Amino acid sequence: MSKGEQIHGRLLKEGFESNQCICNALISMYSRCGNIEVAFQVFDQMEDRNVISWTSMVTGFAKHGFAARALEMFCKMLEKGTKPNKITFVAVLSACSHLGMISEGWKHVNSMYEVHGIVPRMEHYARMVDLLGWSGLLVEAMEFINSMPVMADALVWRSLLGACRAHGNTELGKHAAEMILEQEPDDPAAYILLSNLHASAGQWRDMAKIRKSMKE
Repeated sequence: MSKGEQIHGRLLKEGFESNQCICNALISMYSRCGNIEVAFQVFDQMEDRNVISWTSMVTGFAKHGFAARALEMFCKMLEKGTKPNKITFVAVLSACSHLGMISEGWKHVNSMYEVHGIVPRMEHYARMVDLLGWSGLLVEAMEFINSMPVMADALVWRSLLGACRAHGNTELGKHAAEMILEQEPDDPAAYILLSNLHASAGQWRDMAKIRKSMKE
């Protein structure tokens, strides 16, 4: 980070503080290093912002626990007439998940194609499953997966499995784990999550079977 700060200082001296590409790179650097307030200072001082500038800030706020600020930044982005992209919506749905904002999440995932012409990708579906699942709406999460226009991949099923473990739904969790292992047979994370799910439910025999199959 100190190296980046040195470069930032030199760029300021050279008069590049208003260069859009450089400012976007600085926002990304500070955000990734966790210095989100300095990233916002760079953003705030920009005269000309594009989708990368806005998305970097929305993503930065969402990743570092400032979900409300991420959504606020997204609203300002739309107000300024900047069209969001696929990466923007990953951050927006992540923010909704952190805050448990179910209706807001539905609004944004539906607006992707209907308003902005963006076809949702697996990352977006996974964030929506995450939002529903961690909010305790496991049946709704499963219904959402079944309604997807594409076959859910392991990322989506992992989101459901994690939520099942959190809420102690062994039956649905087992189904999610089976779907993961069907696509990625050597994935140790699915075995571990399913094993922990059985353990939390006091199903020691089932847990032992899974541990044994992992060793084999």
